[in-house]
Amino acid sequence: MPTDGSTEPHPRAPAVEPIPRAARAAALAGALLGLIGVLGWLLDLPAALDVLPSLPKMQPNTALALVACGLALALPDRAGNLARLAALFPAVIGVLTMLEYVTGGDFGIDDLFVRGTMRMAPQTAVSFVFTALAVLARRTPGWERLVQPLALVPAALCYLSLVGLLFDAQVPVFPLATTMALNTGVAFLLVAFGLALSQPRRGLLGRWRSAGPGGRTTRLLLPAFVVLPPLLALLAKAGESAGAYDEGFGIALEATVMMLLLAAGVLLRSRGLDAAEADRALQAGRFRTIVENIPEGVCVMDICGQVLYANSRLSALLDRPAAPGLSLTDCVDPEVHSFFHDFLRQSEHASARATVAVRGQDGVLRSLRFSATPVPDPLSSRGSTLLLVIDDTSRRLAESRLRERAHELERALRDLDAFAALASHDLREPLRKIQLLADGAADDAGNADGPMLDRLHRIHRLAALLQRRVADVLAYSRLGASARIVRNVDIGAVVRDVERQFAPRLHDAGAAVLIGVMPTIDGDPTLLRTLFEHLFDNALKFARRDVPLVLRVTSEPRSAGRVEITVADNGLGFDEQDAEHIFGVFRTLHPRERYAGSGIGLASCLRIAELHGGTISARGTPGEGSVFTISLRVRAPTGAPAECVPADV
Repeated sequence: MPTDGSTEPHPRAPAVEPIPRAARAAALAGALLGLIGVLGWLLDLPAALDVLPSLPKMQPNTALALVACGLALALPDRAGNLARLAALFPAVIGVLTMLEYVTGGDFGIDDLFVRGTMRMAPQTAVSFVFTALAVLARRTPGWERLVQPLALVPAALCYLSLVGLLFDAQVPVFPLATTMALNTGVAFLLVAFGLALSQPRRGLLGRWRSAGPGGRTTRLLLPAFVVLPPLLALLAKAGESAGAYDEGFGIALEATVMMLLLAAGVLLRSRGLDAAEADRALQAGRFRTIVENIPEGVCVMDICGQVLYANSRLSALLDRPAAPGLSLTDCVDPEVHSFFHDFLRQSEHASARATVAVRGQDGVLRSLRFSATPVPDPLSSRGSTLLLVIDDTSRRLAESRLRERAHELERALRDLDAFAALASHDLREPLRKIQLLADGAADDAGNADGPMLDRLHRIHRLAALLQRRVADVLAYSRLGASARIVRNVDIGAVVRDVERQFAPRLHDAGAAVLIGVMPTIDGDPTLLRTLFEHLFDNALKFARRDVPLVLRVTSEPRSAGRVEITVADNGLGFDEQDAEHIFGVFRTLHPRERYAGSGIGLASCLRIAELHGGTISARGTPGEGSVFTISLRVRAPTGAPAECVPADV
């Protein structure tokens, strides 16, 4: 059954996609042509109204409506309501003009701004209605799919009108139809182009920008379809006017040339499509080889849970055949059918993950990790789901064994700690009795001879030494046995505190302690204090009798988030060849008779440094002093719990 699961919803897309700058620029260019027409009527500038005197003029209401259309698309996204209001103006003008043509009436809109003007062409009125609707759809969430189909209507009408101007023809949409002005047609085409640019990943522009075979076909054939027909018609008309042939032969010649050009384009494109198909088949074969040989099970399902594709590894993991046409629930143990229904329902709209114990036909339970990701289909609303299945059995068994070993180790540590405490008590109690007996024997001896008293005092001292060593060994064995509280530790404050603790001994030795700038690191303050206590004790213990002790504690940052702390003295020093042995347990480099100690102190320093993910090293010169260098992490590992550092760091 499920042991864990999670869902990861996809981030929500913005309600309306922002309009690109190129689309705004094209819309502003169309609005500028309309503004030039308005100024032409206001300032009586004929050159601003028609390109050539023989061509129709842009009417004043047409010019104002073009300005409104361009601004409706070019306004910033935050002015969406103002843009919609601007789009309503040309829509109303277009609808009223169409009603005038249909009913034969006169609503006075042609004289609304300037009296005595002509009525705009019917194709201009239709273009305004569809352009305004396209702008409104672009500004309205959920209506984006209608933008380019709506914009295609005015673009086609303007193209027809502009081509008609080349041949001095009119568009007989209505009995009183007039020809659209040249600057009006160009302005409409600019706004329509801006609408296409406002959706760079949709429709015509999306096909144009596509890197696939469809994009290459569009870039090859679309310019030919747009430019060649009017160009060939113009050439055919020029031949007729020159008397080279009659009208019928001109039409036949035009059709023949168009057929040849289109056939050449189709042949070129078909060769490219064949190459693209061969490349697609090669890539598909490589992909299938990869999918069939990965250790994970891979399955693609439709929204109903039917398998569309499954690699062979999936059948091996489920221990049941998984083939196209089957439902995924038919490929798993009946015990988990209800889980899979819920899991597949979750994965329809969001990524989902879960680990499930699935029983195979052999009766063996396998821990399988399922990861489902919805794959939307841009061509339809019925997407699919990609399912990855990973065999988690080995990892979970390893984790279980690791937990068992950790519990066993924890029990062993507790038993060892109890044994150490018991052994310490059992060893120290006889030692105390030996000391008491030695003291009593010395008192009973009274004025006995010197050798007898000397032997009794030596027994007492050796028992005391052994008792101290037992205590030191117990303390060393307990280093790191329990969790350590980790927090920011000011090493400077720790060193100064240790200096105050050793102040009487430092004063008696005439010692000077020089402390540099110290870092703040993540660590256990108690253990770090113990480390510096041992180093101070070591320096005082092995100071030269004829030279005042000078103890220097400095630090220096290193790369990779580490810092080096150096503790240097001018004491007895040691031979470099002993540097690798100085941190061993019970290792002493000087006679025990002259220098008291158990040989545990520097070993404890090494253990404490390792518990903090660091190291400690030593170098020395006989008769000149010793230098101990501690390398520590500034920050605790990010994977460790905030309250402790693992004991095996």
